[in-house]
Amino acid sequence: MMVKSTLDNDEAEGVEYRSAGELVQVLVNNCVGRVDNHILSFYAPLMARLEKTKSTPTKVEFIDTIACGMFYNPLLFVGMLEAQGWLQGILLLWDELVASGAMKRRKDKKMSLLGLSTLLKVLGLAAVRVGVRCRCWTFLQ
Repeated sequence: MMVKSTLDNDEAEGVEYRSAGELVQVLVNNCVGRVDNHILSFYAPLMARLEKTKSTPTKVEFIDTIACGMFYNPLLFVGMLEAQGWLQGILLLWDELVASGAMKRRKDKKMSLLGLSTLLKVLGLAAVRVGVRCRCWTFLQ
């Protein structure tokens, strides 16, 4: 898969990583209900790259891609994030990016609203077990 090979490539440029994230967004948004069995294979390389990246624009694009996953199928997606031990780290990073003002593009704000509001609607606040007050919620107000 082109996305996986790009995300696994330590020599790729930041723009290539961001483009790979955008491709995942396109796949998830246009294949609703048809890629449930492939969600982990789409997101595992993205999460591995997210742990390595220092680029704020790349982190923001990856959070946008994660928001797409939440909108795609929140129960499946959050279950995957929890099973892989990624949920708390993602929510903390999301909070950090919002607090720093990095989520300033219209797209970033829309994706955050889409992902977080879907998460709240389907799972309720009890499903988010971060243990800290998350500035993401004030971002939504």
